[in-house]
Amino acid sequence: MPNYQIFSALSDKNRFQIIQILARGPRCVCELEKSLGIAQNLLSHHLGVLRQVGLVSSCPCGKKRHYSLNRGRLQLLEKTLTKLTKQNV
Repeated sequence: MPNYQIFSALSDKNRFQIIQILARGPRCVCELEKSLGIAQNLLSHHLGVLRQVGLVSSCPCGKKRHYSLNRGRLQLLEKTLTKLTKQNV
């Protein structure tokens, strides 16, 4: 997945907030919905975008799905940004 697609996904306020919430630990959709105050269908769309770029993963837990942050993907982004800041312009 090209980095520009990940940065594009993070440019949305709701998706960025989802990442911030998931940084504190896995959450189910109902918890995210309460925290963000957005409709469940909109939340599902944002989670789908984040899954597609590899920032979020999900797993079934009973009747619910729990979403968690893919920290490895964020670490790769951090390395990319570090390289950019060290390049001579």
